[in-house]
Amino acid sequence: MKTHQLILRLLLLSLFSGCTSKPETFTVTFVSNNFEQKWAMTELNSRLPSDWSTSGFLTFELKSSSTQWFDLKLYDTSGVRRVTIHPMQGPWVRASIPLVHFQKRNTKGMDMAAIGKTARPGYWIGFSNAVGSIKNIDSEPS
Repeated sequence: MKTHQLILRLLLLSLFSGCTSKPETFTVTFVSNNFEQKWAMTELNSRLPSDWSTSGFLTFELKSSSTQWFDLKLYDTSGVRRVTIHPMQGPWVRASIPLVHFQKRNTKGMDMAAIGKTARPGYWIGFSNAVGSIKNIDSEPS
């Protein structure tokens, strides 16, 4: 049975004005075929706004026990928005995901590989077609 542990230190709070900047740590352990963990907005910070369209980045720190990729999903009331994160194994990595990647498909790059993913220090971002509004972020679609 394979186990993959992902530790997230959520720093979202410093991105949105009026929110506290104290990071909170969440540990997620994926065992076997269980590869999903959801948090309600109120669990992360009850003062986070639901409209993220005017913000630039979703920033968090992570430490992964393997290079196993995971999907980072935002639930807007009009649909699910998704990017894929391919982390490095071992070190703490501060990931700062441009929110535009949740709003529209990436079209910049010299080849298909560059359009489908981009490297960042300590991780890769993989793009998807699951894009759209992030004006009404909620915990999960109804």
